[in-house]
Amino acid sequence: RVPDWARPPIGDAAVWVTQRLGRGIRHGEAIYDAATSPTPYWGGALCFRGPLKDRLVGDGAERAEWRRIPEAVWREAEAECPEADLLQKMTYVELKQRLSELLLMRLDRITMASSVEGRDPFLDHRLVEFVVALPPRMKYRGGNGKYVLKRAMRGTLPDEILDRRKQGFGTPMPEWLRGGFGELAERAVLSSSLRERGLLDVDQIVRLFGAHRAGRGDWSYHLWNLYSVSAWYDRWVARRAA
Repeated sequence: RVPDWARPPIGDAAVWVTQRLGRGIRHGEAIYDAATSPTPYWGGALCFRGPLKDRLVGDGAERAEWRRIPEAVWREAEAECPEADLLQKMTYVELKQRLSELLLMRLDRITMASSVEGRDPFLDHRLVEFVVALPPRMKYRGGNGKYVLKRAMRGTLPDEILDRRKQGFGTPMPEWLRGGFGELAERAVLSSSLRERGLLDVDQIVRLFGAHRAGRGDWSYHLWNLYSVSAWYDRWVARRAA
């Protein structure tokens, strides 16, 4: 319902306001995406969006290549099944990007570290195929996700379980990054091969770490991603010794 000419300034304003306030940062970035990108959903594991991503990543062809990765997966979903609805395309993106490389990997490492064999019954391929084929109203209705699952389990599981807010496997990363680990992570990013290649903007990185330490917003998700990709690149691409 917003005119095309008004969308870019609204997206820019959302990012500017949330970053200055230090609150609702990811909401501001999501509004920016909705206002400026033809792709409505890039995946739940994505971190840097919009102007912040442009400021953080260096200039040149490599920046353009990095920005195309999520959109390529979305186009692949549309090519595989042009008649798919929005929720089906979102599911495809998550299955291709986040499930195997992130969520299942974490589950396997966490459980096996304690000699526990994890199982994922909801990933039985027959159940996945059935659920993906369901119409949107059976997945999301009245502001409630997993609608059909909760409806099926009502009366079997307590209401406080079915109606509680979703929660993941959290860590105190915001606190860690305001202490000694944050100093280590900042040094690692600033001395990484990515920085040496000019792929990261040093001033922007220093500002992000400083803002987080000072309590001007929770930038832990962004900083952890920066540290992780820097360590990964040094180890597996630049072949630096640990």
